[in-house]
Amino acid sequence: ALCLLMALPGYLTFRAKTDANLLNNYPNDDSVMTFVRALYALTMVLTYPMCFNVCRSVLNVVFYGTAAESQITMPLRRHLLLTLPLFFVALFLALIVKINVVQRK
Repeated sequence: ALCLLMALPGYLTFRAKTDANLLNNYPNDDSVMTFVRALYALTMVLTYPMCFNVCRSVLNVVFYGTAAESQITMPLRRHLLLTLPLFFVALFLALIVKINVVQRK
């Protein structure tokens, strides 16, 4: 719903000149759009850890067979062994995609 709320006015404003990232269509010195960019960044920052939560839970079941164990009571060592590889794989993939996109332009 948040994406649609941001996408529809952006598309209707710029039509055929719409950039793939709607927020890039607006000027950088517009205070309202700066606020919208900050809200969008906040949603991304808060969504990223939630994805880790699900992945860590599944990996805990796959590697340790403990489906009922709460992540709150999970030992710190296991928590780190499951979380850090996920983080670095995601970071590596993000950097590779970014590098390939920049090199094609």
